[in-house]
Amino acid sequence: MRITRFSIRKLLLSTALFLAILLLFIGTITNYFLRQSFSQFEIISEIERINTMGLQARSLEKDFMIKETVNNIFFQTGKSRYIERFDSLSHQIDKSLKRISSLDMIASLELTEVLESTIQWHRQYSTDFRTTTQLVRARGLKDHGLIGEFRRSIHNVESQFNEMENYYYSTQMLTLRRHEKDYLLRKDLSYQEKFHSVLKKLILDLEGKRNQKKSTEIIALLNNYGDLFDKLIEIDKKIGISDNDGMLGKLNAGGNSFESGLTQIHDKLYNYSRNEIKSSVGMLFAMVGVISIAAVLLLLFVARHIVTAIKRLQRYISRLGSGELPDLIEVQSNDEIAQMEKSINTLTDNLRNTRSFAIEVGNGNLDSEVNVFGNKGDLGGALIEMRKKLLQVSNEREQQTIETERRMWANEGMAIFAEILRMRDKTMEDLAFEIIKTLVKYTKSNQAGIFLMNREEGEKPVLNLLATYAWERKKYSKMQIELNEGLVGTCALEAETTLFTDIPKDYIRITSGLGETTPTCLILVPLKVEGEVLGVIEMASFNIYQPYEIEFIEKVIANVASTLQMVRINTHTKQLLERTQQQAEELQAQEEEMRQNMEEMQSTQEWMSQREEELKNEIAGKDEKINRIIEKSKKEIAQTHEKYIAIETVHVVFNSYFLIAELTKKGDVFNCNLRFKKVLSSVDDIEISNIFENSLPNDQEANRTEWQRIVNGETYRGVIHRIDSQGNHVAIQSVFSPVVNAKGDLEKVLFVGQKIGLVDEKISEKANGNW
Repeated sequence: MRITRFSIRKLLLSTALFLAILLLFIGTITNYFLRQSFSQFEIISEIERINTMGLQARSLEKDFMIKETVNNIFFQTGKSRYIERFDSLSHQIDKSLKRISSLDMIASLELTEVLESTIQWHRQYSTDFRTTTQLVRARGLKDHGLIGEFRRSIHNVESQFNEMENYYYSTQMLTLRRHEKDYLLRKDLSYQEKFHSVLKKLILDLEGKRNQKKSTEIIALLNNYGDLFDKLIEIDKKIGISDNDGMLGKLNAGGNSFESGLTQIHDKLYNYSRNEIKSSVGMLFAMVGVISIAAVLLLLFVARHIVTAIKRLQRYISRLGSGELPDLIEVQSNDEIAQMEKSINTLTDNLRNTRSFAIEVGNGNLDSEVNVFGNKGDLGGALIEMRKKLLQVSNEREQQTIETERRMWANEGMAIFAEILRMRDKTMEDLAFEIIKTLVKYTKSNQAGIFLMNREEGEKPVLNLLATYAWERKKYSKMQIELNEGLVGTCALEAETTLFTDIPKDYIRITSGLGETTPTCLILVPLKVEGEVLGVIEMASFNIYQPYEIEFIEKVIANVASTLQMVRINTHTKQLLERTQQQAEELQAQEEEMRQNMEEMQSTQEWMSQREEELKNEIAGKDEKINRIIEKSKKEIAQTHEKYIAIETVHVVFNSYFLIAELTKKGDVFNCNLRFKKVLSSVDDIEISNIFENSLPNDQEANRTEWQRIVNGETYRGVIHRIDSQGNHVAIQSVFSPVVNAKGDLEKVLFVGQKIGLVDEKISEKANGNW
């Protein structure tokens, strides 16, 4: 069959049909590769989401170990919002991993084993976390769990020893408590051996005295005390002495293994997808090249019958085959060739639209319109589907970025306020101003004020304005607000955060260089510590506070409330210490005055003796004068006696209230009053002979150091610790004053002290020193 028998129309139809089949084939292959790429990207996105949830779970684990281990409510109820959120995340992760494991791609890439290991690591990590929470609750806090039972056993032993009134046993018990507290503070297992060494020695001593009352009972209590201490150490070992031991170590290892497995799967999928995309692009280019060559050959074969017009089409199609998009063909006729030229122009428009769409997508403009083959067919539909999925992936990543930025913003803010709250050397007003100034700037608010509750005894509680920043109130002309007065008083009474977006025009106004205007949003947050309201922070802004900003503000203000409470307590303690110092100085001044009065009394007695001798020498012939002098002397003696009685009364009161002693250079007691003997005599009523006797075992060296400073001429004022006549550990507010002679040599040391309480009475809060 000769080719000349076919018309141009039939030839072009045959050629168009051939090209259409090839283009359809290209579209089908392109669609297949695009769908495969999207499927791979979906799996990668799912793995990234699982990794994010895994990081959130590890964050919840850390928050639980930091916050819930000191939360009394958790130990009472066993409920924790961190555990609930962890379980929810763990369930979501497990569900997502199961869904991924069912995909054919995982098996084709030989990732099934790695994925199964990752699932097992996650399940083991979740199980270890639940075990850790159970161990933490079993360990307890204060009056709960093993800690509560351990504290009760300590109190039982101490009460028995207090009834025995034995100094040796009390000292040994203090040593046990010290080893126990050293372990709890330092988590050093060497203190366990020291503890049991002292405990064994104490039990052996009690066993040798079984005939004494209550020895058997005390031994049983001591054994129970030691067993509970060992149990506490064992449960600490299970939890983990450090982050690399026990359950904490397993949690770290499990979490790291889980993250490593996810990273391995993600990297392999990512590399596979990248290689597949490169292969697909290369294959498509190769196919386009092959199809272009075939089209050229076909057109060359038909060109002999189409003359000049067909040659022009040949050049045009050759340029299309080489990847160019030339200008549209100028149609000059209405024959079959013209129809073909129109079809080629339509193809060119669609290829240009495809190119424009690819450029827009490459530039990140996923909202660009697609008009390829009327958005129909395999290629047009595939491009539409590709745009939808790219938009979905972009939106998800944008949302993740926003959440990450908000979390980083909150963490940076908490760090800034933690640094501010460590400024303990500032006054309450300066600290409060620094807090609200930073809070206003960080949250981009406009102004704020902090009100503190003033609860004077016998008076109605009120809120005083402590500090402001860019503050101008028009509703209140005073800086003192009663409870239930206005929004601030209502917030303090209800103890709940209050947010207003509809603010009265006359409530508050913000002043700037452009004038005054009413803010858009107002938030009032109570300063609460353990349910007690300390005050209220009020903030105003032109912007509406977002939920994450409100949560951040509440967290910051919770820390601020704790710090302000601590500053208030420290200030009160400082005032008490200053008052105690003032009283000690007043007592010292009274002692000096009494000494001067006694010297005056001694001079008066000497003068009376001298006067009596003169009277004897002049007695002869001066009876009347002697009688007058005697009468006068009697009156002076009576006055002196009354003065002596008053001084003696002060001296008796002073001796009954204070411990007084005179000490040698070596600390030996050569003169002391009865109260000194009564408080500091030994258990067997043997009088103390040296000021260093009955010292605590570990304080000897410190006592000697301070004594050397006293001997060198320095006056010591502070607290000394001794074991009194009842075997109790007491603290004595003391004054050691060196007395020197005219040559500057030390003659003696005058000691004046006052017993201020037992150690269990927290005397450290009353004292201004320590010896």
